[in-house]
Amino acid sequence: QYPSKHLPLVKPSPHFQVSETTTHIQLALDLPGVKLEDIKAELVNGGRVLHLSGGRKVGAGSSFEEAKFEKRFSLGKEVDASKLTAHLADGVLTLTAPKSEPKAQEIPIVQGHAPELTTTESKQKKAAASPKTDEMEDAQENGGEQEKEYVMT
Repeated sequence: QYPSKHLPLVKPSPHFQVSETTTHIQLALDLPGVKLEDIKAELVNGGRVLHLSGGRKVGAGSSFEEAKFEKRFSLGKEVDASKLTAHLADGVLTLTAPKSEPKAQEIPIVQGHAPELTTTESKQKKAAASPKTDEMEDAQENGGEQEKEYVMT
């Protein structure tokens, strides 16, 4: 019949629902029987990924098995992850975050010449040609594509 004596009593990946308003995003996960101290919520990858993990002990007859879960959610740029809150009530973990307001950034304009760009090429050329000639030769060698890193000085 089944390879294990007992059927799993919970799904390893919790059911979840995402809700959104004009100002907030909310994520609700079904975690019946999971205690607060058995849940871990953390932001990883520079605060752009929400990592949730945890588990609970499940009794099956006279033995206990631990049912673990782990879930990752990518947070969009519109989510203000620094203000993320989490609440556990009645077996549902609810995480709420406000949407960040798009900010316009004014760029100051300065009188005078712009800084010169210098290039750092992956392969060094020893020929003492003008920079425009080097760029045209590189473009021809690379089929029109140039692999350069521009550094403002």
